[in-house]
Amino acid sequence: YTKPIEADEKPNGAISTKNEKPKKKKMSDEEILEKLRTIVTIGDPNRKYTKMEKIGQGASGTVFIAVEVATGREIAIKTMNLSQQPKKELIINEILVMRENQNPNIVNYLDSYLVGEELW
Repeated sequence: YTKPIEADEKPNGAISTKNEKPKKKKMSDEEILEKLRTIVTIGDPNRKYTKMEKIGQGASGTVFIAVEVATGREIAIKTMNLSQQPKKELIINEILVMRENQNPNIVNYLDSYLVGEELW
């Protein structure tokens, strides 16, 4: 038999809860690269930083100590191959949050660069 769908009822007969959020469409790899290109600094980080020395490696990437050519200050660089990252959308959010929040008590974000499919 058929019956009209109530306002709080889904077409399949399941009752909807008011706390349900609509499913967010997952971004494609190309959409992610496109968004990253609008966030990152343009240029070649290999010209800005020198004396890169690997100090660690983890699941999301490799960390280096380097020297900023213009200032001589020592900095940390994390590189990650985007094709190996399972949750690329989170990387975009992380960059946006880090660049807006600076504090002298933590390691602060300076720049991001996209070199091919590698994010610095």
